[in-house]
Amino acid sequence: SKYNFGPVVDGDFLKNWGSVQLNKGQFVKVPIISGTNTDEGTAFGPQGINTTEQFHDYLTS
Repeated sequence: SKYNFGPVVDGDFLKNWGSVQLNKGQFVKVPIISGTNTDEGTAFGPQGINTTEQFHDYLTS
């Protein structure tokens, strides 16, 4: 037998199908936080350091 699982619109916790609520604008409006974590902080760090020696020279100069 095949088992199907999906949301159940109960009129309380789920007022309506998500697509219907989205279409009617009936959802919680929250600010969107957009960004990236890849190489986070590199915009604030020194550039052009590619070796351990360059890193050491930067720290000790």
